[in-house]
Amino acid sequence: PAAAALPLAERAAGSAAPEVRQLAAVLLRRRIVGHYGEMPVEARAQLKALLLARLGVEPDASPRRALAAVASALGAVLLPTEGWPELLQFVSSATQAPTAEHREVAMLVLAELFETPSAAAIFRPHLTATVQVLLSGLADPHAPQVRTASLRAVGAFATSLLDGGDEPSTSALRTLLPAALEVARTCVAAAVGGGDAARALGVNDDELHKTLGAAFEMLMEVVESAPSALVKANIGAIAQVSLELAHGAGADADVRAHGFHALTALAAYKCKLVAKNGELLEHLVGLGAKATGEWDEADDDDDD
Repeated sequence: PAAAALPLAERAAGSAAPEVRQLAAVLLRRRIVGHYGEMPVEARAQLKALLLARLGVEPDASPRRALAAVASALGAVLLPTEGWPELLQFVSSATQAPTAEHREVAMLVLAELFETPSAAAIFRPHLTATVQVLLSGLADPHAPQVRTASLRAVGAFATSLLDGGDEPSTSALRTLLPAALEVARTCVAAAVGGGDAARALGVNDDELHKTLGAAFEMLMEVVESAPSALVKANIGAIAQVSLELAHGAGADADVRAHGFHALTALAAYKCKLVAKNGELLEHLVGLGAKATGEWDEADDDDDD
């Protein structure tokens, strides 16, 4: 109920136990969108202020990420309607903060905001500035978790750019894609390498898998919908990162599937480009043979 929202926010901000703060934020995330409109005006203002204040000082990663999810879920509803300028101010400041934790939070909030088309549209009039913020995150020199969160944000924003279909959108995607592919390769290597490699990126396995899901969904959308010239310019890097993930026996099967799906999209939507690239075609045939062999071995094990 609406009456529980503010107490949950207070628990998420004020409990001494990190696990309690995280749980309270998760519960608040599930309830806030449906009940926010039922809250008194004063309580709404308190809740928004409390969220942003705590996001700025939360010392633990899991509660911080859970709070970011609350803020972005609420922001996705408020920004296109009544607005929430304080959230935009917070994100703008956090992207330039000296602390990696704040920069990561900013990218996580942006990633979830971009997933809502009406919220992503808020940033279209500021396309150049938005692209520069995302590029800075992808190239963050000190914090791999910021680069990883930025990849999620770019993956989500790419849908808005592809839907735009105009030259500024295509230009923005042309600028972002090479840097995103570089970070994606790092994430693929971490997924193939296992838990310690993922932790070296400053994220847990679940966060890494979400990031790879967003990144490869973006790649499939680019292959399917972006201008051929843009795909042609990046086909080598797209194929390389997809092959590395598909070949990565150390990664979970459902994660490896992203690589196979991207390669399938290349073959289905850009078959002429693939056919002209003999080396890529050879890799695809070899990968198909290897995958068939793995499935045959799995079937034999099941029979045993």
